[in-house]
Amino acid sequence: MSEFTITIVGTGVIGTSLGLALKQQADPPRLIGHDKDLTIAQQGVKLGAFDKAEWNLVNACEPADLIVLALPLNGVRPTLEAIAPYLKPGAVITDTGLSKQAVLNWATQILPDTAHFVGGNPLVHPTGSGPQHATATLFQDKQYCLTPAANANEEAVQLVAGLVSLVGAVPYFLDAAEHDSLIVSVEQLPALLGVALVRALSAGGSWREIRKLAGGRFEQTTTGAEGDP
Repeated sequence: MSEFTITIVGTGVIGTSLGLALKQQADPPRLIGHDKDLTIAQQGVKLGAFDKAEWNLVNACEPADLIVLALPLNGVRPTLEAIAPYLKPGAVITDTGLSKQAVLNWATQILPDTAHFVGGNPLVHPTGSGPQHATATLFQDKQYCLTPAANANEEAVQLVAGLVSLVGAVPYFLDAAEHDSLIVSVEQLPALLGVALVRALSAGGSWREIRKLAGGRFEQTTTGAEGDP
């Protein structure tokens, strides 16, 4: 894979962890890191996650065989629009976000027919958001959801699945609508349970005493539950 180039757009904890995991391979790809804050991408270079930090988005993506968008949802569409005219024929694009239906719709609308999109979502829980929290073992034995676009060819799908396996994760293929439904349940149900717990306890006369004695587990369960819904 020495001539194979991967560009990771967004060099926070997820993007940098991907780079670190890939760089541990016997024959690692060439890795370019791009971030709107160049100093963050440069941290990834110092950590050994990337061969190069590139501030210019087009310059970072133009030579790439595979592009990973490790971005928040609101950054995905403008990034696709910016890079679409400059993609190498046959380029494969994937992402790491929670929402898959919206991203697949954008990819279908924006990307040229010569590009292939495979949605991704690693089910990991890093300890922080910056590259300083990155680790090569972040994805080890974790489920990694994959939702290929309808026009993604088999080679592109297998390429992304192979990358997922290389970083130690377990590829889990599912439909975008099913993915989003399951993720909403997983992400929102604990929060709803926290709200219900706070409301039940605060309705009693001992709420102040309970609040004083509440420990870390109570805080984890009810974080954000005492604010406005």
